Amino acid sequence: MYRLSAIIALLLFEIVGSPYTAQAQQEDFNLALTANAQIDFPDTIPSQYKSYNDVWGWVHPDGTEYAIMGSGIGTSIFSLEDPSEPKLLITVPGALSNWRDMKSFQSYIYTVADEGRDGLLVIDMSAAPDSVTWSFWKPDLNIAGQSFKLFQCHNLYIDSTYAYLAGCDGPGGVYIFDLAADPISPPFVSASDPIYAHDVYVKNDKLYASNLSQGFSIVDISDITNPRTIAVQATTRNFTHNAWASDDGQFLFTTDERSGAYVDAYDVSNPDEILRLDIYRPLATEDLGVIPHNVHYYQGYLVTSYYTDGIKIIDAHQPDNLVEVASYDTYFFRDGTFGGVWGAYPYLPSGLVLASDRSTGLYVLQPTYQRAAYLEGIVRDSSDNSLLQGVSVEFESERPGSTSSDDQGRYSTGLADDGQQRVSFFKFGYHRKTIDIALQSDSTVMLEVALKPLQTFVVSGTVLDESTNGPIANAPILVQNGIYREDALSAEDGTFTVAVFEGQSIVAAGKWGYVHGFADIDLDQSISDVVIRLSNGYRDDFMFDYGWQVDNGSQGSLFQGWDRGEPGYAIYDAAFANPNGDIENDFGNLCYATGLAGNLSANISDSSILSSPIFDLSGYTDPFLHYFVWFYANGVNPPDDKLDIYLSNGNEEVLIESISDSRSEWRERSSIRIADFLVPTAQMSLRLLAEDEGNVHIYEAGLDGFAISEGLTTAYENKSTSTIKIFPNPFTHTLSVESTDTQVDRFYITDLLGRQLLRGPVTAGSTLDQLQVLRPGTYFLTLMKDRQVVGNLKVVKME
Repeated sequence: MYRLSAIIALLLFEIVGSPYTAQAQQEDFNLALTANAQIDFPDTIPSQYKSYNDVWGWVHPDGTEYAIMGSGIGTSIFSLEDPSEPKLLITVPGALSNWRDMKSFQSYIYTVADEGRDGLLVIDMSAAPDSVTWSFWKPDLNIAGQSFKLFQCHNLYIDSTYAYLAGCDGPGGVYIFDLAADPISPPFVSASDPIYAHDVYVKNDKLYASNLSQGFSIVDISDITNPRTIAVQATTRNFTHNAWASDDGQFLFTTDERSGAYVDAYDVSNPDEILRLDIYRPLATEDLGVIPHNVHYYQGYLVTSYYTDGIKIIDAHQPDNLVEVASYDTYFFRDGTFGGVWGAYPYLPSGLVLASDRSTGLYVLQPTYQRAAYLEGIVRDSSDNSLLQGVSVEFESERPGSTSSDDQGRYSTGLADDGQQRVSFFKFGYHRKTIDIALQSDSTVMLEVALKPLQTFVVSGTVLDESTNGPIANAPILVQNGIYREDALSAEDGTFTVAVFEGQSIVAAGKWGYVHGFADIDLDQSISDVVIRLSNGYRDDFMFDYGWQVDNGSQGSLFQGWDRGEPGYAIYDAAFANPNGDIENDFGNLCYATGLAGNLSANISDSSILSSPIFDLSGYTDPFLHYFVWFYANGVNPPDDKLDIYLSNGNEEVLIESISDSRSEWRERSSIRIADFLVPTAQMSLRLLAEDEGNVHIYEAGLDGFAISEGLTTAYENKSTSTIKIFPNPFTHTLSVESTDTQVDRFYITDLLGRQLLRGPVTAGSTLDQLQVLRPGTYFLTLMKDRQVVGNLKVVKME
């Protein structure tokens, strides 16, 4: 059976539109803030160097711990004698550089910079805190037949004897110097193969070089004078930024400095047969393009710094099942950029973890190293016992924990909580299964699961013109069942056929020049008699693609102009830069917006044009144009950007609205009487120009709820301030209506699909007491006076 409805008022299509989320929420857990400290940058320093980079630690012979943090202007040393109040001891000045790396040896701290001509900065801490001295060592070297002076390096590592410098001037490779022989001017010992090494780590007699697009190299340094590459391995995103080995040297953990990349775990016990065991990325921001930067191994855990995502501690005691067990985020702007945490240091005797945020400096954190509780098993198809790949396995917990099954149906995951837990198993085309299970920290539960396939049925029907009862050809069709959506086009005779999974579904149809309509069906068998009638008119909530055109001119590939989709959040200067979703009460969850790919900074010094299809208003008496927009602009300079909206009748084009004030929310609905600007014709079109004018800024813009009406209508929810008040809301049985200056005489209650459920007389000051028949849920209350709508309000019925 099915029920037919025409969408005339503004609807919230809940089945199609999943609730959008606000800024990706991450709970800080098992990492507590002890202190945050910064330095004062001189006013004369260019702004791009007023930032921080890596962090390290050093311990004085008297037991006082120090934090060593790089910045754009030098190397800052903080005493942690009182960890809750780090005290800046000194900032050793150096060349202006966005990249610094620090390590320590005995009473010395060593720093390299990837800009300028510092060479190797050697800081003598033997008389600290009373006195700190330093020198810059810039040796003349000849490596691989190339003579040069050492001015720049990107990274270094120091073991008990040697300094290993990577990403330096010269032919490339890792340069090895003997600190035991001379800690101030260490003699050159040898170099690895002359390819670019971005980062270096050493464990026992193995050197691990991270070579970006060339993967990582394992170099045998048992003969330190003759480094010998014995293995090369690509990582999952082909941009190996750093690597750190387990204490026994059997496992290696890597980061790829790429958007959405992973921490990889490898078994390197046999360099001739390196095995990848697992991959990890933060679950709370898994789809937001966060970038891992540096991983460090500490007593079975990985302490990892993430741009925009803070510090993550991962339980790696089982390297084939990496589980997040602690998190602390320092950055509250947009994900997927190079802001936020740069480095981490977990090796202080006190157990404190140090972190460096590029904008907000040094963080001193108190960790709780918690063992994960593990869940492993296989998933099968209940109908034929076959193994299922790609099954999503997810805990229903505040702690992150999820995975998917491999090509053998196997899965492995875990949680930073033990006790009774609920876990769900889901695969496209199968019934979701939810299971309660008891987990125990540092233990593994084995669980085999079988999923039941969904049945597939055929939905067929016809799309008709409501006024002529004739067929409508090439009308877009969608059948939506929860997360499942199938699309089709009606044939020349208006018919359509769609195969879809079982369950409560919506069949919707639309076409430019009509108002979309839909049928609500309970699909437990194939259905062949669905009829959807569309009324003439113009309404576009962008769930269908009606052919709006985008012109980005000659902008580069990174530019993100107008696009049709579901907008996610964007944050600038610790505040939302867009509404984080389409308008609340329309058909579906899509709109046209800029920046849908997620790079807020892409919309700088550019413009983007969105143009509607032609619409015919020649048969209208007094047409009105309606739409919702947002426009946001911000940046270093005062905003001077704009969103200009133009209307054309085919003969001339006029500006009907220009928006320059910045707001990160959908604005009140614009209703434009077309005859005030142009003579309505059969060749009408709308054009929206969003652009960054004058000073350089970022901007975000959006359009939704396009509609044409005959005369002014209030079919959309009234978002302006109203003198009508209804209470309580939410309600259980009754609603009271009050108004100081607006008269009402009748009410209607409709559900979110536009179906009228209740109606009757009402006056201001009266109570609606017929509402107990309504089921709990969300409804629209329409109030009228003399057949005119005077209020349209959303109400919620509770249990």
